[in-house]
Amino acid sequence: MLEPASSPLPLQGRLLIGWSQDGFWFTIASQLTFPNTDRNPYTLTCKGRFSHNNRNFHFSMDHSEIGRMEGEGWINHQTIAQKFRVLGNNPELTGFEVLHQQASDRYLLCRTLFRGSSMERVIEATLSLVP
Repeated sequence: MLEPASSPLPLQGRLLIGWSQDGFWFTIASQLTFPNTDRNPYTLTCKGRFSHNNRNFHFSMDHSEIGRMEGEGWINHQTIAQKFRVLGNNPELTGFEVLHQQASDRYLLCRTLFRGSSMERVIEATLSLVP
């Protein structure tokens, strides 16, 4: 993770994804920790729904540090792109995220948080599937 005026921080975590039986609803739970730092972990919970074409989706998310967010995304063959906005006390915060499949068991994640037109935070991570 990278923030203004700070050195990059390593992070690690888990991402759990669940699907409804009809295949339209999904849930995501995640916790990211920052090894060898005193920084508190982030937890995220997300619920969303795919449109009938299974390429577009809408979601709402709760983030332990930022608060409640809502957004939309698109799915392509190897890429998921989504944008979101923070609700409540931080309405000027928005974000954009890309998840790109590099191999059958590995993804590259890049998430950027904006305050107005200025970048606030960038997270880049490699995600590996665990059987």
